[in-house]
Amino acid sequence: MIRFDRVSFRYGTDERTSPTIVGEVSFCLRPGECLGLAGNNGSGKSTIALLAKGLLYPTAGRVTIGDVDTRGMSAESQAGVGLLFQNPDHQIVGTTIREDIAFGLENLGVDPEEIGNRIAEEAERLDLAGVLDQPVHTLSGGMRQRAALAAVLAARPGFIVLDEPTSQLDPWARIALWKHLEEIRAGRNIGLLVISQHRSDLIRTGRVLTLERGRLSEGIGPETIVSDIEYAGSGSAAREVTGHAGEQVKVLVLRDVSVGHGDKIIRRGLHAEFRPGGVHLIVGPSGSGKTTLLTSLAGFLPLIDGSVTMDGREWQAEGRVGLAFQNPERLFFCETVGDEVTYALRRGGAGEQEATERGKAWLTTWGLDAETLWSRSPLRLSGGEMRRVALAACTVRAPEVLLLDEPLAGLDAPGRSVVRRIITDIARRHIVVTVTHDPEELLEPAASVLLLRDGGGKWFESGAVFRQAVDADPELFPLAGRTEVDKSGPKEPAGQARQPPVPLPEPISWLYGLNPLVKGGIAFGVILMLSLYHGPASVAVLWLVVPLLAARAGGAPVSAAVRDLRNIWLLMAVVGIIDIAAGGWGAVPKAVDSILRLVGVFLVATLYVAVSTQAELMHFWEVCFRPLALFGVNTREPALAMVIAVRFLPVMLEEIERIRLAQRARGAKPESGLRGTVMSLLPLLVPTLTLAIHRAHLLAVAMEARGYRLDGHRTRYRTYRLQVWDALVGALFVAAVLVSVLYSRPGR
Repeated sequence: MIRFDRVSFRYGTDERTSPTIVGEVSFCLRPGECLGLAGNNGSGKSTIALLAKGLLYPTAGRVTIGDVDTRGMSAESQAGVGLLFQNPDHQIVGTTIREDIAFGLENLGVDPEEIGNRIAEEAERLDLAGVLDQPVHTLSGGMRQRAALAAVLAARPGFIVLDEPTSQLDPWARIALWKHLEEIRAGRNIGLLVISQHRSDLIRTGRVLTLERGRLSEGIGPETIVSDIEYAGSGSAAREVTGHAGEQVKVLVLRDVSVGHGDKIIRRGLHAEFRPGGVHLIVGPSGSGKTTLLTSLAGFLPLIDGSVTMDGREWQAEGRVGLAFQNPERLFFCETVGDEVTYALRRGGAGEQEATERGKAWLTTWGLDAETLWSRSPLRLSGGEMRRVALAACTVRAPEVLLLDEPLAGLDAPGRSVVRRIITDIARRHIVVTVTHDPEELLEPAASVLLLRDGGGKWFESGAVFRQAVDADPELFPLAGRTEVDKSGPKEPAGQARQPPVPLPEPISWLYGLNPLVKGGIAFGVILMLSLYHGPASVAVLWLVVPLLAARAGGAPVSAAVRDLRNIWLLMAVVGIIDIAAGGWGAVPKAVDSILRLVGVFLVATLYVAVSTQAELMHFWEVCFRPLALFGVNTREPALAMVIAVRFLPVMLEEIERIRLAQRARGAKPESGLRGTVMSLLPLLVPTLTLAIHRAHLLAVAMEARGYRLDGHRTRYRTYRLQVWDALVGALFVAAVLVSVLYSRPGR
């Protein structure tokens, strides 16, 4: 049993500066029970989740799991409670789903064969078997949510705390998720604490608690908190939204459009027309290309085929669109909420006073307390507050085309009402295109619906027409409220038939399949040679060129790594300037040499991380530090530090690219010329470092939640053995080093 006994919590110890987040909360969650928890955004629901897991300790009162106080709970006891975060990116630590599921089970000391069985079972249940070895960052938000849940379920906890479990799932996935949850609850007698804003989630629970400003409320029922999404049916009155304040009508037309990433086509043959007068919806299953289409319309991805035109002319998106990402924190790059909201205004020429006044007024319009939030970090807000701040930041300049990815996800009923009203009002005068898993709330004002499914897409010229099509063919799209919820549970306990273990994947190429010790040794050997070798220039050039050719032959993303060089060109320029300033113009050859070495180190480090999994990185560094164990040093701690350091460079580059994307998403045009580029890069340094540290903190919390400890027994799902090919590649590298050293001897 999980018991909260008069639990209070605040961040910090000073009562004057640290408000109470949770106050005197008491409740019990019993084995096999399904308990719902509703509450407005910022009411303390996510804090309750962390307290129930034992990742936070109460300021006052007690949280016990099986009569054990969480303050003195062992890692094994903590593993008895699984936690599904609201944002799956805050939970997944592996580079692939297989590796991520295995990570938590290794921390629990599960036998490797049993790890394979559990991976197979959960992948089959959650329809992930086909993407087990696909890089996590290439998956849709819904797939990542299912992957995070698979990792939680594989640990076989006695209780599971689910924080907005369906917020990023499509309707099909929601139905499948709840079927699975009911099966495991009945078959394994697992207690579920479901924190949600969705009525469709809470009506499946046995009882619902309501949290108001950190305290359980008896006077407010969940019906006033959660979103009441119901299918209205074709007989309901559909309000036709027309008119656009007398402006000239602009029409964004898609003709035979195909979108995807690189050479991979995700969706082809799309036709649609978007104009002011009503919200345009894009719906479909997770992974169907909804977000890809949205980012293509924003100009961030090139079209693979077809055309997009505005009033008959080729569509040029730069400076004309606003884009809100599915995960709102991806949009943030400033230190305060005020700076986030006024960024687009200041870039548009508004003075400081004007930008502040307009920004605060616009935040108030979005139902936020501008005075309270103005100086706070956007990363310290609740999920719902983050989303509304992000929406406010990308709409404050009223762009011609507004592109929204799941704008209602994670919001309470009042928040959803505010957002729905605002985007409907904006749509009267501007083109608004919205990706959503919950079209029910926007069908009435919808000017059109584009359904992505079955390899292509079908465009409906209004929400009413889409609703009629669903009436005629209910399998077309599972609108909420069409069917009654089956709460009877499964007829037979789940988990009786064991799935065959999913075999380990074959390596993509010889490079990816190298033993981690050989792979890591060669990577850092090349880096040392590039950094320290001072022999003939021809040999030094070979140490730059030959590894890149070998990496390309091994299938490594060399082209992408080379493109990423643009993110460190300022650093390369600084290195060259320092050399020339120290030695005059005669030091130009030295400056060129230093820049080439820096380029080589950057490329090799980037490619090493790209072709290695998190498990391989940890294995390499744990072996490297193993001799320290003779002196009583815990080798996991320095190994973990080195893994974070190795991954830091790609993370920094990713953050720089993400911030640039976020700036463009608010209508900022790319700077041109040397001065403009430098001035655009300099402001990125501090927020990039801040966000990278924030991501490192999230990774640490995720690893702790998954049972990772610097001490204790861990098993290994994947074993690494040296093969003949590893020995051959290693011998070639050693030979190359010896030849280079001998060739550079003095007097030769």
